[in-house]
Amino acid sequence: AVGNDALVVCISDVQMGKTNAGRGTDDLEHRFDAILAKILCHMTETDIHELIIADVGDCIENVENHTSVAQITSNDLSLPEQIRMWQRLMTKAIITLAPYADHTTCLTVPSNHGQWRRNGQQMGDADWGISSMRAIGDAFDLRPEDWRVDFKLPTHDWDIANAITVNGCNIVFTHGHHARRQDNIPDWIMRQASTPSNPYARANVCVSGHFHNARVVYSSNGRTLVECPTIDGGSQYYTDSTGEWSDPGMAIFHVRNGRATDIRIITE
Repeated sequence: AVGNDALVVCISDVQMGKTNAGRGTDDLEHRFDAILAKILCHMTETDIHELIIADVGDCIENVENHTSVAQITSNDLSLPEQIRMWQRLMTKAIITLAPYADHTTCLTVPSNHGQWRRNGQQMGDADWGISSMRAIGDAFDLRPEDWRVDFKLPTHDWDIANAITVNGCNIVFTHGHHARRQDNIPDWIMRQASTPSNPYARANVCVSGHFHNARVVYSSNGRTLVECPTIDGGSQYYTDSTGEWSDPGMAIFHVRNGRATDIRIITE
C-alpha cells in the first residue's frame, strides 16, 4: 500500500436513459456496478487518503436539449426518471467507495446534455448535472453521521470548469464540448490558460469528456490531459461521424507529488 495517495475517479457521459443497439438503462446500471466493483477492489489494495469522484458531464441523455426526433425517441426514461436514476447511481458510487478513503470530494461540471433547455433552446445557466450533485450533497448534509464527504460545485452555474488541488496537484475538470473536436482540446486549453485568472493557467492535470474516445495527452507545457471514455453503450452517430470509439468505462488515476500517475481505464 502507498500512504497519502489520492485517487481520482472520473465518471463521464453516463447519458442516463440513452438507448443504443438495443441497450438501455438496465445494461448501463449493470456496467456501472461492475466497474465500481473493480475500482473498490483497487482501493482495498491501496491506502487512499483523498478520493475525488468527478462527474465530467452528460450524466443524463435529456429529452429536451435537442429538437431532433431521433434524439427524443432514443431514450427509455423520461427526463424526471433520468435525473432520479443518475442521482441513484452517483449516490451508489459515493457510498460504495467513500468508506475506503480518509476523505472524499465529489464534484461536477456543466455539460451540453445537462443544459436546461426547452425545444432545443437554452433557458438559462442552470444545469441538471449541477442540480443533481447539489441534491445529493443536501441529502448527505442531512444525515446524522459524518461520511467525511464534501461536495464542490462550480462557483457559478455558468462556469465551464471546476478545479481542485490535491497532493500539490492542480486538477481542472471540464466537459470539453466547447472545444468542438477532440483534436482541438490541447489548443483550446492553452487558450484558456492564457488568462492568468483562469484555473487552466495553474493546471497540472486537465480532465475532459464528451468525445467518447479515451485518450491521454502529455503536452509540451507540462499539463497532462486525461480525456475520458463514455460509460454509456456507445453512439453510432458519433462513430459514423468521427470514426472514433472506445470501450465504455471510467478513467481513474492517482495523484502523487503534484503529478497524475497510474492512469488507467476501468471497463466492465
